[in-house]
Amino acid sequence: MISSLIKDEGLCPTMETLAINPSLKFENPRLQNAYIALQAWKEAIISDPKNITGNWIGHRVCNYTGVFCWPAPDDPSERTVAGIDIKHADISGNLPHELGLLHNITLFHINSNRFCGVIPQSFLNLRLLYEVDLSNNHFAGKFPEILLQLPSLKYLDIPFNEYEGEIPREIFEREFDAIFINNNRFSSELPDNIGKSTVSVIVLANNEFQGCLPASLGNMAGRLNELIFTNNGLSSCFPSEIGKLKNLTVLDLSHNQIMGSLTESIGNMVNLEQLNLAHNMLSGKISNAICSLPKLKNFGYEYNFFSDEVPDCLKLPEFNDRRNCFRGRPEQRSMLQCQRFLSRKISCGSFECATLPPPCSLSPPPPIYSPPHPSPPKMKLVRNHKEFVNQASCLNLKLDLWRRRGGSADNTFWVEFKFPNMKESAEEEEDMALGGHWLLLSSDKILAINGDNKKHGEDMESKVKEAEGEDTGSNSSTHRDEFQENF
Repeated sequence: MISSLIKDEGLCPTMETLAINPSLKFENPRLQNAYIALQAWKEAIISDPKNITGNWIGHRVCNYTGVFCWPAPDDPSERTVAGIDIKHADISGNLPHELGLLHNITLFHINSNRFCGVIPQSFLNLRLLYEVDLSNNHFAGKFPEILLQLPSLKYLDIPFNEYEGEIPREIFEREFDAIFINNNRFSSELPDNIGKSTVSVIVLANNEFQGCLPASLGNMAGRLNELIFTNNGLSSCFPSEIGKLKNLTVLDLSHNQIMGSLTESIGNMVNLEQLNLAHNMLSGKISNAICSLPKLKNFGYEYNFFSDEVPDCLKLPEFNDRRNCFRGRPEQRSMLQCQRFLSRKISCGSFECATLPPPCSLSPPPPIYSPPHPSPPKMKLVRNHKEFVNQASCLNLKLDLWRRRGGSADNTFWVEFKFPNMKESAEEEEDMALGGHWLLLSSDKILAINGDNKKHGEDMESKVKEAEGEDTGSNSSTHRDEFQENF
């Protein structure tokens, strides 16, 4: 019934019929394409125990179970397939390329089935697709990045599958309303741009995410309502920026390895209703401001090492304080276990987590004068990674590549990067590939400096001399020494 593939003007293959029963008369070409797509899908189904697709016969596509039609957005006089909803059907099979013929579909719900394989490339044709729910199936492989290329998509729902590996940074730069990627096998660190996300709900629970709890989450204040990261491998201190999420109603960070004290800034989260921090390694005091939050109904903080509990926590409608270090409370850890843990000094700086840069303090540029002999601009060495990132951000510099290199106990760093749109020579490209460093200059600052590469080291020295009026005395020497020590 279905013929060979042809290429249309888009990126993806479509299907064309060569053997459709000539007695079938369709209302319009859209429904004929839908018929082709749905028949191909029916052939790709290997088990349909509830016989959901049993009536997927004939030209009346809009009468098929789970298929919904609506006037076409570009021509209301024509009907088209606008949605598919066959959830909880226990169907087994895969998604064929022909589904790319459903050009006007906006909703695609197939959750709670046994579909497997990957999302076909032909989904690129579904430019009106607004909501995708692939949850609770057997899809596998890397994150389905093809979904990030759908311009209308707002709800990304792929939990309870077998996706693995890293999640792309782009997921947090799309204007999604909700992200559900829980219960997979993702194992990367959380991208530091997570705070750019526009979502109201983000659920990353039950994966294998590692590393820091990003401070950039604080940038989502005003739009984030639910944040659920339970049961991962996050290991860092609690960033105070979390307290900026004043619209948050649910915060679940349980079953991770979050350490240190519980930031008092949570006391600013006036809409918080559920707070679950159980099964971490938090210690110290629980602030009275947290347990006095006006809407807090449920606070779980069991299986930590808290040692100071305020009475207001015991007045909450629901709370759990078991297996901590509270004296006089039942079911606590042993004194020996508490002493051993609390005797260890926790240095939050050792996690090397990124922090939100302080507000930019650069003054507007002064008026441009043209004196006959302008003095060279004064240049400044940046001493560490934090200052480098802040200055780059304040000057609105877009870096194609930068990363911390090395580092030492006194929190000093090397920085490797290149200018945006820089075209290197073959020799320079090889140098970059081998870990070469670059000198980054602005109109009034040296943002980062190279010292271990002879050529760039000489460039640095000449630039510093020029900036300081050819001073070759002890001051210039001091700059070089400070550079070697601090970078």
